[in-house]
Amino acid sequence: MPEGNTTAAKRRIEAARSQGSTDLNLSELNLTRKDLRSLLPAIGEMQSLRTLYLNCNELTALPKGIGQLTRLRTLGLGNNELNSLPKEMGKLIGLRTLGLEDNELTSLPTEIQGLKQLVALDLEDNELTDIPKEIGKLTKLQRLDLGSNRLTALPTEISKLIELRRLNLDGNELITLPESLGNLESILESIDLNGNPLSRETKDWLGRTFSAELVHTNMTVHDTEIVLKVLYDDRSGTAGPAIDGLDDYYIPYWFDTNRLRQHG
Repeated sequence: MPEGNTTAAKRRIEAARSQGSTDLNLSELNLTRKDLRSLLPAIGEMQSLRTLYLNCNELTALPKGIGQLTRLRTLGLGNNELNSLPKEMGKLIGLRTLGLEDNELTSLPTEIQGLKQLVALDLEDNELTDIPKEIGKLTKLQRLDLGSNRLTALPTEISKLIELRRLNLDGNELITLPESLGNLESILESIDLNGNPLSRETKDWLGRTFSAELVHTNMTVHDTEIVLKVLYDDRSGTAGPAIDGLDDYYIPYWFDTNRLRQHG
C-alpha cells in the first residue's frame, strides 16, 4: 500500500486491537480511489461492516479474510485489476449488491452459489468465457450484468433465476441461447443482446418467445435498413424479396411490415 494511505479504518483497527476488541462497530467504509494495491490483512476483523466500497483502486487479489464479513450487504469492487476471486466470497451470506465491473476476471468460483441473498450482480467488462451453473442458485437475483465479456454460451440453469428482471449480455460472443431462458419470459423486463453474433435461428426464437420491446439487439437497426431497401413492395402491399442475390436474407416472422409504409 503506498505511503500516505494510512486510513481512518487502519487507525480504528489498531485502536480496537489495543483494547482487545475485534468488533470495530463500523458499518460503512469507503476506500474508493485510494491507490490501494492490497487490502489490510485485518479487513476480516471488521465484523460490523454492512457497506464496503473499494472501487477505482489497483487491487489484483482479495484476502481470504473477506469471507468473514458476513454482515456485509453492499460490496463495491469495480474498476480494479482482479483476475480471480477467493472461494471465501461464498461466505458473504448477507450480501445483496456486488459490483465487480471493469476488472480482469476470467472465471467465477462455484462457491458464488452461497450468495443466496444477492439482488444485483455486476460483472460487466471482464474477461469471462463462461458462467458456472451454480449461478442458478442465486434465486433472489433481479439484475445480472454480464456485458462486455467473452461469453460463448450460457448455462441452462440461468432459468432458475426466478426473480430476474434485467439481463445484460451485450458485447459477448453468443451465437445461441439456452431455450430454458424462455421460462423467464413473464418476469424479465429487459434483455440486452447488442453486439452478439446471434444465429438466424436464435433471432427467430427470440422473436417467438419474447416481446420486441423486451429484447434489445443490434439486429433491429440492421434488419430494418435492409428491409426498407429491398423487401417491401408498396404497389402490392406484400413483403418479399425484391433484389436478386438477397433471396436467403432472414426476416423474423414477427417483423412489423406496417412500419415500412412510414418510410415508403
